[in-house]
Amino acid sequence: MRGRKRTRDELSKDWVIIDSVVTPAAPAKQGETTLQDRLSLVDLAAQPSFEQALGAELAGRQGEDDVVQRMQGFRGVEADGVFRCVRVPQVNEQGTQRRKHEVDLLYVYRWGIVVIEIKAWSGEVIPDGDSWCQIRRAGRGEIKHPNAVLEVKQKAAMLLLHLSRHGIDVPADCVRHAVVFTNQRVELHPEIAALPEVVQAPCCDGFLATMESSLIGGWISSFLPTWLTAAPLTEATVQEVRAQVAALPTWDSLLLEGGRRLYGDFIGSDALEEAQQDRAEVASLHCEHTRGGLTPKLWAIAGWAPNVNITVRLRPGARGTGGLSSWFISEDPVVKVPVDAVVRFQSAGNREIAEHPLNNVLEVTFGSQ
Repeated sequence: MRGRKRTRDELSKDWVIIDSVVTPAAPAKQGETTLQDRLSLVDLAAQPSFEQALGAELAGRQGEDDVVQRMQGFRGVEADGVFRCVRVPQVNEQGTQRRKHEVDLLYVYRWGIVVIEIKAWSGEVIPDGDSWCQIRRAGRGEIKHPNAVLEVKQKAAMLLLHLSRHGIDVPADCVRHAVVFTNQRVELHPEIAALPEVVQAPCCDGFLATMESSLIGGWISSFLPTWLTAAPLTEATVQEVRAQVAALPTWDSLLLEGGRRLYGDFIGSDALEEAQQDRAEVASLHCEHTRGGLTPKLWAIAGWAPNVNITVRLRPGARGTGGLSSWFISEDPVVKVPVDAVVRFQSAGNREIAEHPLNNVLEVTFGSQ
């Protein structure tokens, strides 16, 4: 996480390293924890909190999955040009980054860049000044949203500025914007439905088909000078843009017991500080819990408290030196962490950092930074 990485000798004072498994050293004194404390931890491990995914969260993620799958179903769509949930930095005039803005879907090909926002909203959507208002069915209230068309244009402008700062100039007329509504039953106010950037669910396939490229035409044009082709971007520019987009950060995620997955930024965990986790080399953390039964109580009576086994999944090509991979022989180290540990996570769109009991966590997935 943060701070100086401890040497293997220093680490061994508090942790026992056996092959590729790091386990806490036995307490120096048997009386450091009472039997009641250990039994309380066993009960804690046996009773995690369950959080089911909210309907709106599921609908939003399924809507994005559906659009991407349908898009990739067209033979002329190049998979290397499709990017999901990238975070475009917003930089002020002084060059200081203020925040990052998520783009649901980006497509980069020789005909330009397509910036897409995907909405799985239900009910009715009407204009409300500079915003939009979603009126939910069955009297479930109203939700005020930013104007999605203005938002997607702003994000596209930020992307062009980001590319320009890295020496890649893409003309503004090479960028298309779209707000795709995936719910067949959503009712859009005529003023919103008439906007050229708005794509309603029945027209989704027709819109996605416009991003098809002729495979033969694309192959031929790669050998021709730009002035002999109608495509506005050269192959070299397409590859440069794709490389920059691929380097943009993406969200971390936290999978909780019950199936709810949170997206945002993993801030840290004091319990994992000892392992000096290097997230540049780590793809995810998978948690294995001991959930009750007679055996944990017998171990508690014998003097041991329950732990969470965390398997550290390294990214492909992780270095053999530095970070976690320098301490372990196997590719996927296993770390034992106390069951009452917590992880700190800041959900997307939330300024508050929340603490989640590790006992309720099934997986932490790290995005790119």
